[in-house]
Amino acid sequence: ATTTEKATTTTTTTTNTLTFAIQAKRRNCGHLTRDDVIAWVAGQVPSPSSLQWKVDLKSPRFTIVVEICKTLCGMSIIENCQECFGNFNMAGMRE
Repeated sequence: ATTTEKATTTTTTTTNTLTFAIQAKRRNCGHLTRDDVIAWVAGQVPSPSSLQWKVDLKSPRFTIVVEICKTLCGMSIIENCQECFGNFNMAGMRE
């Protein structure tokens, strides 16, 4: 099975409720607040009829990491990343 097939199978067989958290950081960006970014990203999380998404800040299954610097924005979705939620460090994840 391909990676996509495995991910789909895992998602649909474990539970119909998936948990997530949003970690937003901004630098040199005075026109947006952290709460604005979190609210917008949370509004983009899909809600298909077969799945329900629930916010879980302590132990989310998925963490959505948003980094904004001036006019640039980067976003990642990381599965099972409780240990990196407090201070996400891409270089540290590689090691």
